[in-house]
Amino acid sequence: MNIIFRLLFLFGVSTSLFGFGFGGGGGVIGGANDEANDLVNDREFDTWDRWIDDDAPPQEKNENTGDGDSNLSTKIINKSFKLSLGSIKDNWPTDDTYATKDKGGTNTNRDVEITIVDYDDRSKVLSKDPIYWDPTKNGNEHIDSDTITVTKISKRAKVKFYMCADVNNQGKVRIYNLNDCSDTQTQECQFTSDKYFVTCYSSDSFAIRPKEFQVKENKELYISAKDITYEVNATDENKDNVQNYNATSDDYNLTIITHKYIQNSNDFNDSLYGETTLQSYSFSDGASTDTTITYSDIGKIQLQFIDEDFAKIDENDTPYDCSNDDGQNMSYTICSNETNITFIPDHFAFVSGAVHNKNDDNFTYIANDLNMSAYIDATIIAQNADDATVKNFDKDDYINPVSIDFNTSKEDGVIKKIIQDKNLSFEKGELFTKALLFNYTRDTSKAINPFFLDGKDFNITISSTFTKKDADDVTIKDNNGTQQVLDGNATFLYAKTNVPRQIFTKQDTYTVPLFYEVYCYGDDCNTSLLPDKQDSNSTNDPRWFINTKHTAVFGKAKNVSLTHGTGVNVDTQPNGNHQDFMILKLDNDVEFPLKATMQNEANEWLLYNKYDKNTTTNEFEVEFYNSTDDTKWAGVAEENVSATPKIKNSRTNRRTMW
Repeated sequence: MNIIFRLLFLFGVSTSLFGFGFGGGGGVIGGANDEANDLVNDREFDTWDRWIDDDAPPQEKNENTGDGDSNLSTKIINKSFKLSLGSIKDNWPTDDTYATKDKGGTNTNRDVEITIVDYDDRSKVLSKDPIYWDPTKNGNEHIDSDTITVTKISKRAKVKFYMCADVNNQGKVRIYNLNDCSDTQTQECQFTSDKYFVTCYSSDSFAIRPKEFQVKENKELYISAKDITYEVNATDENKDNVQNYNATSDDYNLTIITHKYIQNSNDFNDSLYGETTLQSYSFSDGASTDTTITYSDIGKIQLQFIDEDFAKIDENDTPYDCSNDDGQNMSYTICSNETNITFIPDHFAFVSGAVHNKNDDNFTYIANDLNMSAYIDATIIAQNADDATVKNFDKDDYINPVSIDFNTSKEDGVIKKIIQDKNLSFEKGELFTKALLFNYTRDTSKAINPFFLDGKDFNITISSTFTKKDADDVTIKDNNGTQQVLDGNATFLYAKTNVPRQIFTKQDTYTVPLFYEVYCYGDDCNTSLLPDKQDSNSTNDPRWFINTKHTAVFGKAKNVSLTHGTGVNVDTQPNGNHQDFMILKLDNDVEFPLKATMQNEANEWLLYNKYDKNTTTNEFEVEFYNSTDDTKWAGVAEENVSATPKIKNSRTNRRTMW
């Protein structure tokens, strides 16, 4: 079949009459221009990457099927490279070897001019200067090319072989000096018995891409879910912007690779929450000033921009990774430098909250000690600019010190425990806390009436200040700066322990009652605020009311002891629960009547002494008589008690109550 075709050439008969020709596009000799249709079994020249095993000519590349291994991988603009050039025996692939071409004419040099062109616009030369190859010299049938440098980018480039050639009478291609052909005599991949300029192309196409994207690092702190604009430049080997690299998000999609750092670490944990979105971009001659991204969560992340579309023609013969090395490790992707950026929440959302009394009861004792306090519970969520929860704001991941403060409708004398801590138990962006405590200053010598606070009159403020080296601090707050607590209330009571004066006749043990009482007196006394409300009862002073709801959680009398007198021993101490009591015993040798002053210690919010604000105890009196006859009145009235007789034996005067 080859002999018939070559005879047709000698007689000037066009092989196109038979619907096919010698070779095919790329470096195939003969055939139509479109490489999808001009692949046949003959080729005279071809070229491929130097690292390919080419002891024999590699199989011709078929870009439609991916068959063949005469591959040309992606090249980088303004980065020099060399190729393997092969002059292939005329009856290839029957004889799968290299061969020198026959010489035509008498000139010493018979050069094939080699350039790189854009295959979709073949008039567009991409290489800086042509190189030349004489395949008629012995030893030149398979060589490494001279250095080639491409100065323009292309999505589909080919190596162009340009020569002066014909076919001799043995049907072999002859190569002439380029000066031996007329400028008007040009054919594309057709060899005849007439001498013409012939242009052929490599069997494989390849891309010429920018070397990389240069991204200016953003050092500031950025808000999650807000647009962040980057300055991105597509640059060449010399770090200059690449002309004619023009792209928008309408042309094709850049991709963005994100790695998520562990807080305060150089290690990654890509299982952290957050999605990076490349919102828009626009390149003009390699420069983009409006490449915009968003990140849906918080934390420090590493970004890398990648264009995997520009050189996609090489995806089957060039690696995907971001290598720009010479040789086989070159990638077809355009990658940026890796850049870090830190995102923080946009605000805190106050979801719900309520004011509660101590122990979730209906009262709280006024106290200087926040171990006795009302509290606010609150559910708080860290959110991004789209009001979505940022789940990386977590005690185990990206926590930041948070300050939670509040104001009440009664600020005078308020004592508060606010939150200002980095060890809060946020879980996936959400915190439920009961750590907001408050009470009011208490004067041990000055009792005050009950007062009530409604949760609707409270305001909560939440803030967190983020810091970063080489960046301005950023403070974020709750949505509106202040938030109202929605539910609950608190009632504050002034309390004390009280043991009314006790008189006993002789017995084995003496049970002394002890009461926990709250103050309410005068025009602004609102008995509905008392734990027992209007059913409240007094003991020995109408200004003080028994709190039947008192338990040891609210404090207790303790360490009851004798202060004045002898022979009285405490057998059982108070337990702190209403109705409380203590049990006393007397020494066997005591003499009756016996009068004693005793005291009990108590939590500071259960102490009261009108004349000593520094007191640490409450005092009470007990009297013991041998029989009931000894307790009879003798006709003298006790102070503040009307028409009461004086007892037969002299007794201790009752202390004035306050």
